[in-house]
Formats: sequence, C-alpha cells, structure tokens
Amino acid sequence: MPPKTHLGLHLHGGIAQYVVDRLITAGRISRAEVARYIADIADEIQQLEARLLQLRGGATPPSGQQHRRPARVHALRDGRAGKALGGTYGGLIRRVPKPEQAQYEKIKARDGIRAAIAALQSRKNK
Repeated sequence: MPPKTHLGLHLHGGIAQYVVDRLITAGRISRAEVARYIADIADEIQQLEARLLQLRGGATPPSGQQHRRPARVHALRDGRAGKALGGTYGGLIRRVPKPEQAQYEKIKARDGIRAAIAALQSRKNK
C-alpha cells in the first residue's frame, strides 16, 4: 500500500515526479526550491540518525540541534561555510570508533577541516 501524506494523497515515484513537474511548469514552485528540498533530505536523515543513536545510548547531539535548520542550509543561504564544514566534520567523526578519532583530529589540526573531512569520507567509502 502506498504511503499517505498528511493530505491523504498517495504520492510516490512517478506520480510525485509528475506533480513536481506540473508545479514547476505552472510556476507555482521553482527548480531552486525543489533543489533546496532535496538537499534538506540528507540533513534530515543525519539528524534522525543522530537522534536514534542518542536514544540507543550513544553520543548526545548538541542541545537544540533537532530544532534548528541544518548548517548546510544556512551556509548556502548566508555564506557561513565554516559552520557547515564543522557540522559535516562533527557528523562524520561521531561515526568513527573512539580509538580511531585521534588520527582524524591530528589531520584536522595539521591540514585543516577540509582535509579531515576528505579523510573521513574516504574511510567511509572503503
């Protein structure tokens, strides 16, 4: 059975794509707005995973994190890329076992946050 939205409509796959295309064509929504919604999905998933980790007894996310807009959205809109990088680094480093975290902190101190993020992402892809 297809999932229901709060409107009671069955929107999924091709039907959802058709509706979005029609809204863009009619000028009721812009492509940039759709792109923002798509970009928010990854941040929302990350917040949900952090909350699940907290509920399972893992790391505690910073207070109020669930109620704020994701750092990447602010960075895109306001140009605060440093905050977005910090959020990305924080999200990645929490997934690394404690004994391994020190090596990424050394990379961050020595080569900067972008290098540490790249190292963490390459670890994740292995």
